[in-house]
Amino acid sequence: MDLRSNPSQIDASWLTQVLQKNYPGSQVNSLQAESIGTGQVGENVRFALSGEGVPNSIVGKFPSLDPVSKQTGIMQRNYVREVFFYQTLQSQVSIQTPEIFHADIDLESHEFVLLMEDLSPGVQGDQLAGCSADQAALALEQLAHLQGPKWGDSELAQIELLGGGSAREDTQMLTGLYQNLMPGYLSRYAARLSEAEVRATEQLLEILPDYQKVYQNQPPVLIHVDYRLDNMMFGGPYPLTVVDWQSLTMGCPLNDASYFMGTSLTPEVRDSEERALLRLYLEVLSSYGITLSFDQAFLYYRNYAPAGMIMALIASMIVGETERGNDMFMAMAKQLLEILPDYQKVYQNQPPVLIHVDYRLDNMMFGGPYPLTVVDWQSLTMGCPLNDASYFMGTSLTPEVRDSEERALLRLYLEVLSSYGITLSFDQAFLYYRNYAPAGMIMALIASMIVGETERGNDMFMAMAKRSIAMAQSLEVLN
Repeated sequence: MDLRSNPSQIDASWLTQVLQKNYPGSQVNSLQAESIGTGQVGENVRFALSGEGVPNSIVGKFPSLDPVSKQTGIMQRNYVREVFFYQTLQSQVSIQTPEIFHADIDLESHEFVLLMEDLSPGVQGDQLAGCSADQAALALEQLAHLQGPKWGDSELAQIELLGGGSAREDTQMLTGLYQNLMPGYLSRYAARLSEAEVRATEQLLEILPDYQKVYQNQPPVLIHVDYRLDNMMFGGPYPLTVVDWQSLTMGCPLNDASYFMGTSLTPEVRDSEERALLRLYLEVLSSYGITLSFDQAFLYYRNYAPAGMIMALIASMIVGETERGNDMFMAMAKQLLEILPDYQKVYQNQPPVLIHVDYRLDNMMFGGPYPLTVVDWQSLTMGCPLNDASYFMGTSLTPEVRDSEERALLRLYLEVLSSYGITLSFDQAFLYYRNYAPAGMIMALIASMIVGETERGNDMFMAMAKRSIAMAQSLEVLN
């Protein structure tokens, strides 16, 4: 049957043909169209139907009527991805999605149409208002049902539309897009961003080239990419239904989890609930035979904290501008920028441990009466034990030595700790170690300004700062 990619082309006769597969013998006599939703790249329309044996209403999705947004959908292959999902993958995963009556696309022009069940009286999630912990639990549970069935599917990962193993090219494209669009973003939203938020936005560009490295050589997993409230319907036929599959790809599973919680929860709800929500997600994944430790999952989750900021910046610049769109992108960006400082809280509610704070080479004597003697206990306090380890390795080792030896040195440290009956997994230790990578830079900046200036002091603080920055970059730490 002919492809009708504009809602004005839909008539009773054509719809009757479409619905025969799901409603044999049905007849559409008349219809009434109403634009719905808040889509940025697609046009969503509800068709109220009258006739024999037909549903009261169905929903259609079409290319955006805005020429800028439509061109974005074509260039990013958003329309092709979504039709591919419904035609090929929907039946292979367990996440709740709407029943599809018709999916068709012209692969040359990218004109397409999707006709699906109407999810009313369900309510679309509100990106601006955020959601409750209970709603977030539904979202994390459904995310596991997307990823679990096809976890590590190597054949799926080779499909060019889903990435095709070209992580390097994807990273280069992401970095290039962010760099090219950032000036326009900062100009458009200048009045709505604080100085700190502007600095964080600019700083994020520096980590993008290494952003994906944390999940290199790990099992490829389906990710939605735009997994947030505006693409979810709560209630109606199902507790939660996920829509908008235009960005589907393969990657790190915690990308979606981090993106969702960073853009959809208020800081207060996220602070109190994120660990419990991640454990629920892992529990559902385990029902598919997938074993992923909480510590490793949290490492990935933390790494992808900037995902919402990246999406907000890029998407706001490549789709047609609307007042609600601007509000939504600002809400996403600001929620993300509030997350980043919170990760200094990574050791909250853990056992207090003595730390030297200034544990570096100038405060150590090698040889003499003892192999090593530690001095200068002027900054002693209680805190995270890996603060000292990260500070020492970041300020005292050359980047080459640190890159090649840091994991072996951390394992030695943990082995000695175990002789005191202390059990700390390597994954958890490395999470703390990575979190405190900026410690040397912080000390160098503060100390250099509050002690008397000397030539050697300047050289020392500069060496500490440069090594610490190199460490933070190597470990893909933003702050």
